[in-house]
Amino acid sequence: MTDVVVARYNENVDWCKNFKNSRVFIYDKSGINNGWINLPNVGREAHTYLTHIINNYDNLSEYVCFLQGNPFDGAKGHLNIRINELDDFNANVDFYNLSYYTVCNLDGTPHHPNLNIDEIIFDRFFINKPQFLKFPVGALFIASKRAILNRSKQFYIDILNEFNRTDIDNCGGNAKGNKMPWICERIWPYIFNRDYKTKYDLP
Repeated sequence: MTDVVVARYNENVDWCKNFKNSRVFIYDKSGINNGWINLPNVGREAHTYLTHIINNYDNLSEYVCFLQGNPFDGAKGHLNIRINELDDFNANVDFYNLSYYTVCNLDGTPHHPNLNIDEIIFDRFFINKPQFLKFPVGALFIASKRAILNRSKQFYIDILNEFNRTDIDNCGGNAKGNKMPWICERIWPYIFNRDYKTKYDLP
C-alpha cells in the first residue's frame, strides 16, 4: 500500500478520487473547515510533509507519496508516474522523483541564492554532505517507509522547529519569508539517503 500525502492551499484536489488502494491524507491550509486535515498556513508543502511524518511515524505504509495540491503544474509536464499507478507503487527504491531534477549549490545558487543550506542544515544536522544538491523540482516524490524511519522522529521534529526561526528570512530570488520550505525542497533526497549520516546516528 502507498500513502498519498497532499499539501493543499486552494487547489482543486478532485484528482485524489482516482486513488482506490491508497490511504490519502489531504492537508489543507486555506483556513476553511472542509473536512480535510487543517494546518496553519505556514511553511508551504515542506511543513505539511514534516508534520505528516512526525504524526504518523509509527503508522506508515511501505511507501509514502508526497504531492502538492496541483502536482501537474509543479512537474511541468514531467510527472513520471500516472496518478492511477501510485496505488500499486513498488519500485523497491528508497526515493523516487516524480518530477524532474535540477541542481544548485549549497547556498541555493542559481535559483535562490542566500539559502545557506550548508550552515542551516548540513553543518547542524549532518555528518557528511554533498558538493552540490540534485533535487526534484516542486518537491514531488515517493519515499520508502524504510528510508523515512532511518531518521529518528526527533530529527524530523528538530527540522520542523527550524520553521519557527525569524533569523533565516529573505531567501533570495522571488521567495519571501523563512527559508525552510525552499531549503527542504533541496534536501529531501539527502534526508532519505542513508549514505548521508546525521548527528542523530551517533552512539
